[in-house]
Amino acid sequence: MTIARQLPAPAFDRAATQALAGLCFSLLLLLAFLIPHSPFRISYFPDHDNETVTQNVYDLFGRVERQFLHGDTNKTFHLYYTGRDSFEVDPQGGAPHYFYDERGRTALSPRPRQQGK
Repeated sequence: MTIARQLPAPAFDRAATQALAGLCFSLLLLLAFLIPHSPFRISYFPDHDNETVTQNVYDLFGRVERQFLHGDTNKTFHLYYTGRDSFEVDPQGGAPHYFYDERGRTALSPRPRQQGK
């Protein structure tokens, strides 16, 4: 004959929970740092004379945030991502929009800009 014995509920260890949360947060910060600095990202593209043609700056999600032409900050493209609608602002102030479907494919491309506008 066995007598059923009720085991006490495990105690809540606040310090261990906080330590685990801190570790998870540290890992997220590390990943946020490593993604944009991945060796598979093109940070700059040189020409045959080793002059920079294009230089990219990435955000925390690994997307191009700014793009400099010929290393000149006056020739900067700013890229913005808002879900299915993305747009870029070119050095002349033009801002073509790109729209994507639910699979991430381009659904609508920008109209070509007219000269002088």
